Amino acid sequence: FSPSGQEVLVFEDGDRAVHVVNVKNKGLLGQPLRHPEAVTSAAFSSDGQWLLTTCADQKARVWDWRQIRRIGPLMEHNGILNTARLAPNGRRVVTAGGDGKALIWDLALDQPAVVLSHDRSVLCAEFSPDGRFIITGCEDGTARLWDAETGRAQLRSIESASGLPVRVACFSP
Repeated sequence: FSPSGQEVLVFEDGDRAVHVVNVKNKGLLGQPLRHPEAVTSAAFSSDGQWLLTTCADQKARVWDWRQIRRIGPLMEHNGILNTARLAPNGRRVVTAGGDGKALIWDLALDQPAVVLSHDRSVLCAEFSPDGRFIITGCEDGTARLWDAETGRAQLRSIESASGLPVRVACFSP
């Protein structure tokens, strides 16, 4: 759902487009946002102005969904793109990849602004509600807290009690 609750994002398994649908009348809003391969995730920005999508081509994209145009760089990993999240201010994105990196992208630049390195695949990454920190979860069973501006680790690695991969790590609101 969009932050207003008026729109919802729809794409089917294997679909190469994201559709924005009006909740009240179930009608499509604008044209679909087309991708070269299957869409793997889609989410609204916190203000509902933009969409963040990930695709099987290992790239994340930010869209102005009303104007049907891409904003900022194509955000790519060398390997599987596991997830991507927009910062609360909408100006930065964190992507998590199978290449052992979480990349922080400034949407005004064509390359990552900060690289957060793990030893194995980074499965999840989230911004804190104020955008100052990022938490990442890794296939090696650790979670790490990072300064979102500098990329400096804020704590030693937090190890999962079971030793299993950390697939979800998040902040409380």
